[in-house]
Amino acid sequence: MLIIACISGHGFGHGSRVAALLGALHRLEPQCRFLLSTPLPEAFLKQAFAAIPHQQRNCCWDVGVIQADALGSDPAATLQALEALEPLLANQVELEAQAISAMLLPGEKAVVLADVAPAAVLLAAERLALPLVWQANFG
Repeated sequence: MLIIACISGHGFGHGSRVAALLGALHRLEPQCRFLLSTPLPEAFLKQAFAAIPHQQRNCCWDVGVIQADALGSDPAATLQALEALEPLLANQVELEAQAISAMLLPGEKAVVLADVAPAAVLLAAERLALPLVWQANFG
């Protein structure tokens, strides 16, 4: 089975959560293959996912909330970042779908795991017709 993890690049918490989940899954089902679709830095991924064999594709799924400082958000900058990302998403989804389709082995099952990456629904449901699992625990 191929597990496609679409991970928000907004902070390392999203990647850390996915690493914990995929690590547990890998221990139970070591034959699973893992694709990380995220803009998180390679150095972080190498450390957080060290025990999990994986491939990575650099894809920005969302912008999160742009922070003005350590405690405050910047709504205007967040809106500006969203407006810049929005016209790129359709092409990014198509490129990810093509890459994933090429990775799938004949008869292999796959699932998309999205950690607060809303556009992943376009990839999973609309483009690849794969099941989608949402993961989040903030709030």
